[in-house]
Amino acid sequence: MIRAIIVDDVATVRQALRGLLAQDSRIEVVAEGRNGTEAVSLTHLHRPDIVLMDVDMPRMDGLDATREIMATCATPILIVTSSAVYDARHLPFAAIEAGALDVFPKPNLLNGSGWNSVAAKLCQTVRLLSRVRVVSRRPRKSVSSLMPAHDRPRLLPSWVPEVIAIGASTGGPAVIRQILEVLPADYPIPIIIVQHIGEEFVPGLVQWLDHNAAIRVSLAQDRQAVMPGTAVVAPGNVHLRMVEGPAIKLDNGPLVQHCRPAADVLFHSAAQVFHSKVVGILLTGMGRDGADGLRAIHSAGGLTIAQDKDSSTVYGMPGTAVELGVVQYVMAPQSIGRWLVNLPKSATEVQ
Repeated sequence: MIRAIIVDDVATVRQALRGLLAQDSRIEVVAEGRNGTEAVSLTHLHRPDIVLMDVDMPRMDGLDATREIMATCATPILIVTSSAVYDARHLPFAAIEAGALDVFPKPNLLNGSGWNSVAAKLCQTVRLLSRVRVVSRRPRKSVSSLMPAHDRPRLLPSWVPEVIAIGASTGGPAVIRQILEVLPADYPIPIIIVQHIGEEFVPGLVQWLDHNAAIRVSLAQDRQAVMPGTAVVAPGNVHLRMVEGPAIKLDNGPLVQHCRPAADVLFHSAAQVFHSKVVGILLTGMGRDGADGLRAIHSAGGLTIAQDKDSSTVYGMPGTAVELGVVQYVMAPQSIGRWLVNLPKSATEVQ
């Protein structure tokens, strides 16, 4: 049995979430709270398998509650909030950075249609996230500082990629921010990102990343040219492909690895357009999306990197790629960011 706690300051929202979770007999709601202070105390009292929590609440908001829970009683947290909650603090994504695993849109209480599909998706998310092993977010020594030199990529003379393709899922937003925020504003290599997240939250994710990075981060547009000094994020519920130009092509083709957008689609198309002049980076996430795409990049002569297990919220996607033998380097996020900074000026290093 999966034991869950629901925390929201609106009683009707708590009732709705309880009703949705009741559709799965494997999930039991053991307590409800009205604010972040109650979220912390109830988590310590009940030791649940997962906490479903809003971010915009009185007394203590969900961001501070996430920080406190992850520091004192580390527990999987799913942020359930309105996609309109994008104030100056970017609360949903700041909560992810603090240790929450994912975001989920609040159910529309005025529209009962489609509730069965909402219930199925919410229950599946709760089942998956409740199994994630989370650790305390107290400050600790950086993993990347312990990485031996031979684990760091070295480049062939004059090899400079023309694009960097990144795929991520659960836990990805915070890692992507960690990578992008160290890049200079004039970074010369375009970056294309596929992040699995609810369609409603993509604009807020882009806004949050752009706010915290020197390079420009924007939502990808169909037929958009690939430009230096920019990072573009795939919109929700459409695939992002690279085409000759180079440019971006958006389409609503069938799901790939149960995902749309899919990292596999981005990686395969990048290998076809850029051949060996592409770096593929696969970050934390559930499932196996991106692994086959990294194989295509590897076969084309590009460079492939996967996030390491210790720093991954979920090691499914990068772990699958490692098992397939298509990953050349396994790195912590801090090391990925530092390596990307030096990439344009390190092309004379010998592999």
